Amino acid sequence: MDKLLIKERLTLIDSYCNELENIKDLSYEEFANSRNSAAAESYLRRSLEAVFDIGRHILAKTGGGGVVCRIQEHCPWPGRTKSDIRFPIGNAGGNGRLPKPTGTSLLSNRR
Repeated sequence: MDKLLIKERLTLIDSYCNELENIKDLSYEEFANSRNSAAAESYLRRSLEAVFDIGRHILAKTGGGGVVCRIQEHCPWPGRTKSDIRFPIGNAGGNGRLPKPTGTSLLSNRR
């Protein structure tokens, strides 16, 4: 795993959060100025992109195996067992899309 890449993305997120802290102190009138609100939107979007970059990197390097185990061990849906939920994330195939879950639908018995 490339720890430098992760550290760089975390540094970016920290700097964007600092900029957002400065923007939050503006009055409504100052914030409503199209440049300030556009800047806030940009910092939020860039922060999310950095978070997604980190997640993609971790999944690419680990194959997602750890994610599958944790989801199955900590099933949040009442009445479901570990075997009801399978997310084969490591089999996404490089196209950037997750495969459809196998097994019982997660939404079928939710109240």
